[in-house]
Amino acid sequence: MISLPLSLSALLCLVLLSMTPTQAKTRCSPSPKVQPTSQYEFSMNLILGAGTDLGVDIYNTRQTFLPVEGGSFCARWNGGVTGTVVSGAASYYQTGNGTGPYKIDFQYLLKTSESPPASILVRQFGWEVNRVGRTTYVFESGDTRYRAVSTGVYVGVETGYVVNVTKTYSSVDGYTLV
Repeated sequence: MISLPLSLSALLCLVLLSMTPTQAKTRCSPSPKVQPTSQYEFSMNLILGAGTDLGVDIYNTRQTFLPVEGGSFCARWNGGVTGTVVSGAASYYQTGNGTGPYKIDFQYLLKTSESPPASILVRQFGWEVNRVGRTTYVFESGDTRYRAVSTGVYVGVETGYVVNVTKTYSSVDGYTLV
């Protein structure tokens, strides 16, 4: 890797971004070159089991393990698909003070209701603040019918949340940025 002096590197970035130094210092608005919009892609309902406290980790945050016990989903993928959330996957959340906000890191598996069914790995990351999750999603599948799903950029917003002694029910709507 070539190491350039910082000022030369910064100047190169400005040239590549077509900005003058004044624009770089004063501009605090979206680029007119990129104007993303969101498009609804999926709804998901997760059922999580009772949490198990894992204690405080090396970063002094409390961790809780939540087993994924099932659920359902529907999506616009492939002209419309439904399916289930497979039980037995791992999920956890962390909190620094025990009351939130919560860092979410879930991994679970979707199984479509098609014939033959496809399996889609879900990685869900983000934060829950005031009982509203705001997360990003990565979907991975070796099934060629879902190749485009594996390369999308997805965000989700929790639309419902119910907690009782033994279960947590969470509903999410997901969107892709286009």
